[in-house]
Amino acid sequence: MALLQTRLTIKFSQHVTDIDIDARIAEANKTEEQKRVAEAWKEYRETHVIDDQDGTFVVRNAVRPSQFFNLDDFHFTQGFWRIVPELLVTVGLSLAFLGVISALN
Repeated sequence: MALLQTRLTIKFSQHVTDIDIDARIAEANKTEEQKRVAEAWKEYRETHVIDDQDGTFVVRNAVRPSQFFNLDDFHFTQGFWRIVPELLVTVGLSLAFLGVISALN
């Protein structure tokens, strides 16, 4: 497991500058969603620490990526619409119980 993690860290470190370039391009002339992701990458990139490991530069992060790359913050989820079915069920059950109570009187 440690060997795999080390390989992934080194692989990530090799491509960080490519991601930086793509993020700058996305900030300049892409859609609003891509700009949000690029801004999150820029904020996340500020938390990176470069570590020299046996002559190989390895990029490590000081903060978990989930702090910056959150689907709700990007507005990639359903948002309000995900609670609509539960809301309709709640209203329906409430009206059903009111109907039962009124029928008992």
